[in-house]
Amino acid sequence: MSPSAAALRGDPEGLSVEIREWIRSLGDRARLLVIIPLAAGSLAALVTLIGPTSFQASATLILPEASGSGSITGQTAQRVADFSAAVRSDGVLSAVSRSTGVPRGELDTVAISRAGSSGVIVVSYTSSSDDDVSKVADEVTRTTLAVIAQARVDAAQAGLDAAIAGVETADETLIAEQEDLGVTYSPAALEALQRQAQKFSNTADRLASEGQVEEAAAAQRRLDAKQNRINEMLQLRSLFDRVQAANQVVFSEQAVLFDAQGSLQAAETVTIQVSEPQRVGTLQEAARRFVFVAAIGFLLALALVLLLQLMDRRRAAEDEVGPRRRPAA
Repeated sequence: MSPSAAALRGDPEGLSVEIREWIRSLGDRARLLVIIPLAAGSLAALVTLIGPTSFQASATLILPEASGSGSITGQTAQRVADFSAAVRSDGVLSAVSRSTGVPRGELDTVAISRAGSSGVIVVSYTSSSDDDVSKVADEVTRTTLAVIAQARVDAAQAGLDAAIAGVETADETLIAEQEDLGVTYSPAALEALQRQAQKFSNTADRLASEGQVEEAAAAQRRLDAKQNRINEMLQLRSLFDRVQAANQVVFSEQAVLFDAQGSLQAAETVTIQVSEPQRVGTLQEAARRFVFVAAIGFLLALALVLLLQLMDRRRAAEDEVGPRRRPAA
């Protein structure tokens, strides 16, 4: 009776007996469930171990502290983001290729990692040869720092040039307006005009109150002339303030440029810890492939054993039915 037949007949005990007998009938074939996975996994691991070896070196960098206002954490995160974006850029890798002689296509294995939320960055390079692996990791790190710092210097210089042009424009406008008005602006001259205008105003009011109409009118005309000159000076003061504001922008851009130049110098002298080349991934990859291939081997071995068992049971059933069908002698 087969297990399926016992189940159909509602005989659980018979089904259990059939299953135990079927397991015992495996005999030596059960060894295939161990031998095949071990053999397949060992072969895959061996192929991995004797295959090409990879070497890796890393360069550890502590990013210099950022200057300026704002959150230190935010500034650090931004600097790390800038470094990460630049380290694998074509400009950096092409420059490293030229300086080290390593083909550009082999530099695509450059990788970057960050230690938590700190400013510690690890740049790694993996190659099939241990020649110049450490040198490439160091060169990639230094080139990235230099490219970022130089970009800051260029941007700061462009900002300073624009600020200087703004000062020149504002100064030219002020000079042209002074020539048109025939007045040279100075804070002291404006204050003097305002005092004179106040004096004429007081005089005009006093004469008007005393009934001296003609004298009051003359004082008012002098007051109007002073007031017109004051209005011209106020117009010039607005232009003068623009010149002063433009000069403040220049001072600010000069500070930015100075800071960027300091970053460029720091990038040239920064300390980078470079590791020696190490073999990577061989044992780990061999172990991973062993487990993967052994698992597939186990499934194939199980399928094979089940197939052989079914074939044996079919032959046994045919042998059992055969004698019953033979005619009696």
